Amino acid sequence: MPAWFSKLKSATRLRRSMQEAPIPLQLMCQCGKMVNGHRMKRYQQVICRDCGEALFVLPKNVYPEPPPNLGFADARSEPAQVRPPADRTNRSVPEAGEPRQANREKRDSPDAATESSAPVQMDVETQTAEQPVLLKSERIRLRSVVSPFRLIVVAVILLVVVTFYWQRRGQGIEDAELAVQSALEAAEAAVADRDFVSAEREYGRALDALELLPDEHDRRRRIRQSWRQSHVVSHLASKPLYEALLGADRSRHVVSRFDDSWLLLDTWITRNRSEGGINQYHVLLPPAGDAAVVLRCTAPQLDRLDFTGLDRRVVFAARVANCAFQDGVRPRWIVDLDRDDFVLWTSLDHYRGAGLLDWRDGDPGAVKAVLAEQDSSLAGAE
Repeated sequence: MPAWFSKLKSATRLRRSMQEAPIPLQLMCQCGKMVNGHRMKRYQQVICRDCGEALFVLPKNVYPEPPPNLGFADARSEPAQVRPPADRTNRSVPEAGEPRQANREKRDSPDAATESSAPVQMDVETQTAEQPVLLKSERIRLRSVVSPFRLIVVAVILLVVVTFYWQRRGQGIEDAELAVQSALEAAEAAVADRDFVSAEREYGRALDALELLPDEHDRRRRIRQSWRQSHVVSHLASKPLYEALLGADRSRHVVSRFDDSWLLLDTWITRNRSEGGINQYHVLLPPAGDAAVVLRCTAPQLDRLDFTGLDRRVVFAARVANCAFQDGVRPRWIVDLDRDDFVLWTSLDHYRGAGLLDWRDGDPGAVKAVLAEQDSSLAGAE
């Protein structure tokens, strides 16, 4: 332990002695004479003995000296030299005690110009010779920053980050796939039990998990379609449309009776000619009393179906956008369906869960064909 303190004291004394050692300097005055001196701890002004010009001198460098292998010039071994300004190189050296006016006259003579040109030429040659040294030091400094060891460390860090990212991503994909399978099993069980509120919730959970899986467009479309059908069945209107119109006030709209409720219909639809590029579809329902019931719709999903004949069978769900009574010789109710809240039916389980299969003839063969064609039209649209 005492040996450490003695080494520290000796190193401190050596550094102090090196800092206190005088550093000689040489400055070239504007008159062309060399001014000798030493650097101090503080800045100083050196007066030229010939012309009386004051020269500013920087203090000692308080920072440690660079290593000798970097190629920098040692300030202690070589005195500092200052190149005279270009516009004052033709000044001559005045004699001691000569007035400044005489010095100016002597500077303007041709002999003075010849004498003062030599130091300038030497300084230019010295500056040209020092340029390769500075370029070499810059290359050495760049080599010290960009070393092979540092490049290897950066490559290892990048490799670790990329590996960690792909592991987390792969684990996230596996967890998302398990969540989708679990949610679909729970949703199918809820549909079998005709619990469409739970089925809607589970299908929504599967859709959220599918957002983490790439290239799942077809499966995402099918699950979204199942979620829509579960939502419709869980929010069906409490009464059929024609029953609601029987007791309705014919002088007022009856849209309020179907707010947030859906109509699920398995019926025949007729396509009329388009007006302004939008096809019109009409459905003639059983009359409500003495008034006929006509449904009108412009949903774009119907444009994808094949209407080669006068009409075709379609299974769909929609919300009521407007309902009005038209009085006259042939009174009728005009019901406009919302084109944005329109769902083409594709699932036989949801069809059966809504009670439509029991209400019709109970034969699922014809219904399956209609639902399969509607599912194909939706798949080709995306």
